[in-house]
This record gives sequence, C-alpha cells and structure tokens, in this order.
Amino acid sequence: MNLDDFESDINPTIMKRGEDYFNKGLVEDLNEFHAGLWEASIEGTEIYEVEVMLGGWNHNSIRQWYCSCPYNGPICKHVVATLLSIRNNDVKTTSNVIALKAKQPTREEQLEAIIAEISPDKAKKIKATLNSQSDIGKKLTATNYRTRFHAIIKKYSSRGMIDYQSAKGFSRETWELTQALNSSKIAAKVRVDSCFKILESMMNKVVNAIDDSNGDLADLVIDIADVLDGAFPELTTTQQLRCYQQVLFWEFESELGAYGLEQYLDHLSVKWASNKVGLQEIYFQAIDKALTDTSSTWELESLNKKKLEQLSDWGRTTEAEEFALEKIEIPEIRRIFVDKAIKEQDYTTARSLIKQGIKLSRDRQHPGTEADWREVLIDIATQTNDVDSLRSEILKLQKGSAFKIELYRRLKASYTATEWKTVQAEYATKMLGKYRQIYGQSEIYAEEKQLRELFDLIQSNEYEASSLFKRHLNILNAEFPEESANFYAIIIQHELKQTHRKIYQQAVRDIKKLQKLPMGEAIAKQLIREVTLQYKNRPSMLEIFKKAFGDVDSAK
Repeated sequence: MNLDDFESDINPTIMKRGEDYFNKGLVEDLNEFHAGLWEASIEGTEIYEVEVMLGGWNHNSIRQWYCSCPYNGPICKHVVATLLSIRNNDVKTTSNVIALKAKQPTREEQLEAIIAEISPDKAKKIKATLNSQSDIGKKLTATNYRTRFHAIIKKYSSRGMIDYQSAKGFSRETWELTQALNSSKIAAKVRVDSCFKILESMMNKVVNAIDDSNGDLADLVIDIADVLDGAFPELTTTQQLRCYQQVLFWEFESELGAYGLEQYLDHLSVKWASNKVGLQEIYFQAIDKALTDTSSTWELESLNKKKLEQLSDWGRTTEAEEFALEKIEIPEIRRIFVDKAIKEQDYTTARSLIKQGIKLSRDRQHPGTEADWREVLIDIATQTNDVDSLRSEILKLQKGSAFKIELYRRLKASYTATEWKTVQAEYATKMLGKYRQIYGQSEIYAEEKQLRELFDLIQSNEYEASSLFKRHLNILNAEFPEESANFYAIIIQHELKQTHRKIYQQAVRDIKKLQKLPMGEAIAKQLIREVTLQYKNRPSMLEIFKKAFGDVDSAK
C-alpha cells in the first residue's frame, strides 16, 4: 500500500473507525525514530502501541505494521489512525490531537550549523573537504555492494546454512545495505546494477540455504524493488531500457518464480511501461516467450490472463478483444464474454459459450469449473423464468456431488405447494445420489418437517447419530422433548467410552446443554452419577466433572 492513497485497500468499516480515532485525537506520542520507522500510542479501551515501517525512495510505501491490540484481521483501526497521523504530521492540530516530537537535526544540518559559526576561510576549507569525502560515495560500484552482501552471507552462515536465529541478523543487515543503496548520493546506475548483483547472489547462495519462515527473502526483494523504483527515473533512456529488460528477466525467466518471489517485482514492469508503448512491446514479448517456454496448464492460463489484463489496463482495447477471442478456452476469459452476453440479454450466445465451456471442463477433467458454469446456467434460467431449464440444471449440478440443501430449496421453490407434494419424493431420490445419503436424507426430512422420520433415521445409524442429532437437536427437542433428552444421554454415554481430556470436556459441554432441555435436568443428574461411578478409575475425567458439576451427590 502507499501512504498517499491506502484507503482503497482497507475494509470500509475499519477505515471509518480509524478515521474516527484520528479525528478524535486519540493518536498520541507519534514519533519517527529513524527514517521510515514510526511509533505511536493509541488511546482506546486500553493504550495500544503501534509501529509502522515505511519504505521506498520517499518513504511513502507502507511496508510493515504492528499493533498490540488483539484484532486478528489484516489491519486494525489503530494502524489506520496512525497512518492518517503520519500522512498529516505537518498539520497543526489542537492540543488534544497529535503531539509530534520535534525531529533531531540531520548530520548535514548539524555540520552546517557548526560551519556557520566559524570564519569564512576556514568554512570554505571544511566544505571542500566534506565535498571530496562525499565523492567517495559516488565512486562506489555494484561490485562493492555485491562484496558487502557476500560478507553478510558469510557472517550469518554456518556450514553453508543460515538458520532461523541467524536469519534475523541476516535480514537486519541486508535491510541496512539496501537502505544505504537508496541514497540519492549514489549514482542511479550503481544502485540498479547493485540490486541485480544482489539478486544474482541471493539466488546462487541464499535461497536454498536460509530458514525463510519469517519471509526474510521476500523482504529483501521488496527492498530491492524500492531501490530500483527510486533509481529508474534518474537513468538515461538507454539505461532504463536495460533496467527494464533485467526486471523482466527476473520476473519471467529466473528462478524467483520457483520461490514465489517474482511477485514482489512484477509491479515495476507494469508501472514503468504504463505510458511507454515501446516498453509495453518488450513486456508482451517477455510474456510470449514465457508462454512458449512453459508446458504447465496453470502457468499458461495465468500468463494469458496477465497479458489480457495488461492489454486492457493500458488501453489497448482492440488488441485485448482480439486476444481474448484467441484464448476463449480459458474459463476466466470465456466468463468475460458470457457476462457481456448476459448484460446485453443475449442469452442464446451466453448459453452457447457456457456449453462449450462445460465440454472443455469435462475434457480437462475439471469438475469444479463445470459446476461453476452450471451455476451460471441456473442464474440465466432464473432471470428468463425458464422453469424447465432451471430444474434440469439443478439436477445436473447436484448429480455426482455431495447433497446441497440450497439447490433442493431452489428446486422446491419452482413448484407450488400442491405440485411439490406430488413430486417431492421423486426429486429427493434423484438429488441424494450415492454420496452422503444419510446426511442428505436428514436435511430433506428437516426441510419437509418430517420429524418422526428424521429421528428414526438418526437413531438407526450408529456412526452418524451423534453429529446428526446435535445438528437437529432444537427441532427434535421441540417435537419430542423426553425422547430427545434420553437419546442425548445415550449419545454422551457412548462417546465417553473413549478416553481423552478433550472427550471429557466435550461431555461436560453436552451435559450442560442436556440440563437446559425441558426434561433434561433430572436425566443429566442421573447420567453424571452413572458415568462417575462407572469410570471411577479415570482421575482426569473425575477432576473435570467435579470442577464442572461439583460433588456427584450435589450435581444439578
């Protein structure tokens, strides 16, 4: 995400709550500890601590974030409030809003202040010395950075491996190295060449040697992408062309893809070519070569979708349409034409395209794709009020798969109540098929309120009885309260034949549910007495039961 427009990537509800926190001035002690690393305290139900790491050449790329709150989603309202505060840190606010700490002056600013206090002649000499020293940075070469990277690898390797603990130090020092590369004092070409040499060394010496469970290599490639993106505008036209070709190599031809790392570079090739037709042609040549070089069906479809997406995004509409027609066998691309036909109410064309898609799915043995197409046919039948097609497609979709009560309900809804009574049994048989008959039949009995048949089915199936009974407990208990309570006790006793703390804990939960049934309290009390006497040599079970129900004689 980018600090300038991150709102579009945030859940609207979380975004609104974060804005409320920001507007109420609940972000306190916002401070940039060093370039790109921000910390803040957020006043909520508690005081939460937030850290945000920004990257990129202008520190606008949101790289990482952390919040001490218990929220388990991708990003919380406290981080959103902090990001808004960082973005607005130059805005003067009232005393109850954000109190930013004053930044320390940079080394250059401190030196300038010192020089301003001394004589002009001496100041001139000092500045000359500083300028000559800064020239050293300009003389750095890509080889220097590759050497430094090799030194980091060597430092954290042991017998050719970088273990989990060492990976932390490796990640920290490679981050420092790439941050140093991000300096505008280093020639853009040196920055770019250094990045590619580091990538080469990473592939040769690190990817198969590091415990990457923390995603250290992904972070390294992200850092490299930031350096490249910052340097690219400063390159000459010829240098940009070479840089672009190198990025395409790493994206489409290198082994980065085998480790899922190419995804952290692919935004560069798209961004840099957005307004440059010449680079776009090079991009499509790279995709075409990759298509030629692979035999993987999945990769072929992925590359073709990527090509179509870029043709469309770059405004090459005619080419996109022609290419889509060539690749219409790909389900996602075929779906574009199907949706277009449906939007234009050209249902004949839509059905024809879908039937061709179903045939291809069968030929490729992709039952999931065929099911997706039949869902679309059902939607078309609903829109066109084609009842016969609706019923036919529901049965075809249900055939050979696990029973789906939703499809049963859609079929039922296509009949009047009187009509359904005459055909219900026939359709129930057709829809159950050979998969999960007991489960499907129980769902049908429940749907049709055939509760006696449902209870008899459950009681007659030893292996499915427990899960089915608990699933339908509420409706069965309403109709058969005493029978349900007694059967629940039988199920609990049966499950307690197994020995495990989890079994005992589940039994406690079930007994507590049994106690709440209209006729369950007395049955539960008797059950507790019986099982604690029967299993008096199970100390773990007795301990758990005593904690839940007290002494047996007083259990209620």
